[in-house]
Amino acid sequence: MHESVADDFIEELKRQLAGVRAAHVEDARHKLKGLHSESSAKRVEALIADATSKGGELILGSADSYKGGNLFQPAVIDRLTSQMSVY
Repeated sequence: MHESVADDFIEELKRQLAGVRAAHVEDARHKLKGLHSESSAKRVEALIADATSKGGELILGSADSYKGGNLFQPAVIDRLTSQMSVY
């Protein structure tokens, strides 16, 4: 993404995702459901940890976005590089 639009894009993305929460399939209040499995959620957690340890900036979500089971709250990482597993 070109730097001239990156800040505006990130702010709009954060605004759009601010109220989005992952929930169990039975919870009709939330559209975002859990990942396929607990191991999938743990893999996403590891990808985020790898990216942030290598300079990625977690701009939405937090290090504790993983809530157990297959639930993982939305997370957005900025400043990705090809050295990161998530790249």
